[in-house]
Amino acid sequence: MSQSQPLVSAALPLGDLLALGNQLRTDDAPDQLLHEVAEALRRIVASPQVYVSLRNMDTDALEALAFAGVDADQEQQLRAEVLPPSVYQELLRPERRVGEAFLLPATETGEASLLLVPLRGRAERLIGLVFISLPPDTAALEPAVLSVIAALTRQAALAVENVRLAERSARLLAKEQLLAALGRDVSSTLDLQQILEHTVHRLHTALGSGAVALLDDHGMIEIAAAAASQAHLLGRRWTHSEGMLGWVVTHGQTFFANDVAAMPELQSPDATMAAWIIAPLRSGGQVIGMILVSSTKAHAFTYGDIDLIEAIAAQVGGPITSARLYRRAQAAAVLEERNRLARELHDSVTQQLFSMILTAQAARAQLERNPQRVPGQLERLQETATAALAEMRALIFQLRPPALRDQGLVAALQQQAQLLAQREGIKIGLSVIGDERLASGIEQPIFRIVQEALNNVCKHAGACNAQITLELTNESITVRVYDDGAGFDPEANPTSIGQQLGLLGMRERAAELGGSIELNSAPGCGTEVVVRVPRS
Repeated sequence: MSQSQPLVSAALPLGDLLALGNQLRTDDAPDQLLHEVAEALRRIVASPQVYVSLRNMDTDALEALAFAGVDADQEQQLRAEVLPPSVYQELLRPERRVGEAFLLPATETGEASLLLVPLRGRAERLIGLVFISLPPDTAALEPAVLSVIAALTRQAALAVENVRLAERSARLLAKEQLLAALGRDVSSTLDLQQILEHTVHRLHTALGSGAVALLDDHGMIEIAAAAASQAHLLGRRWTHSEGMLGWVVTHGQTFFANDVAAMPELQSPDATMAAWIIAPLRSGGQVIGMILVSSTKAHAFTYGDIDLIEAIAAQVGGPITSARLYRRAQAAAVLEERNRLARELHDSVTQQLFSMILTAQAARAQLERNPQRVPGQLERLQETATAALAEMRALIFQLRPPALRDQGLVAALQQQAQLLAQREGIKIGLSVIGDERLASGIEQPIFRIVQEALNNVCKHAGACNAQITLELTNESITVRVYDDGAGFDPEANPTSIGQQLGLLGMRERAAELGGSIELNSAPGCGTEVVVRVPRS
């Protein structure tokens, strides 16, 4: 055995060693720090080369990150040589142990002897490995040198672990903040496209890409929203069993491929992407779609990214379903309103127009045979036309009352109350507290909320009396609509589809204004709808 290397003091001054130790305890940027450690170890043992590999916490493989005495070509080669657990565990066989390090003699390496020094964190967990090439003809190191190497690497390991813990805490905090922000976004609206765009925005902010695909009633998957980097995917469709997206639908699990080149059997949504995470969107136990993130670089994602995407998918699945149901309900409500207008036109205006035609024909027939009867028929024609005009104006008023535009919210509410009172036989009162000018800019949605509440009173309450109260302050606007009708249990589902749609419509309009709706009712005790919206 050749003579061992000199003691530490001959290779690295004690002051430099202490300074490096202090830096290890305080530094929060480990990459440069590990480089300094590699340089220090190289000087301690007069090594030609030293490099430090850290354990990837997702894959458990060792990846070379810091180098000393290594040229650019060697560094590139070492960075590419990822060591799986089976390889580095074989290197650390017990019979090679020398103190806290492991020695591979030149007879095994075929070159210089190699000293392997594990980086161990708390609970002796392996977090990395230092590779030290020993000088030619060196087979051993003095115990004092090994002790200094062990102390230095222990400090380096703790520094790396502290930084990783801080990074993990920061990621968890960022994840919680992102999910909280997304929760606020998607809970404030029933508009499907807004929910999808909020989701894509948060995905893109966190991971640089994002898209949402939805499964339709015919089993087709369509990209419904995408970040700018994936906008070319918008509108593309696949069957529910096709490629990566079909795999997610079929298995109901997250698809993760950090290198799609290794999975040529599954069609990628975008052939230019090298890595994918595709997580299922679920509602009621069923897959309703998926969220997608991708990268042009292989091995771009971590298991922490999967956790984040799955958490986002879990958060938005329910709101997406609610928004889709609301969209269908809106379509049904529009159809119902069209049918109602068609019935009213048929029952009133159309019948009156038909009566006008008959009266005009009769007057024409009597013009020569019995002209004295024509004035009476013309008078009836005028009365019928006047009534038809009044009916038509009433229908137009329900769609967009001119009083709202010309005279303001209070006048429009008064006209609406009078119209319904005359038509339905319900006594409707209106009281206003505050200055109606405080409702400037939001008169239309406030009017629609009251209109829908009154429609519910007329259709479902069986009430004799109703009261509208409008309270306006500098901070908020409060609308109360009370009726003395039959009431119902707010905890139970409304029995009428019309009532369901009416409540949904009021909630949506209130949410769009940043407000809330409160429903107070009980069987036999009437109903009060309270809507509060901020003026801001």
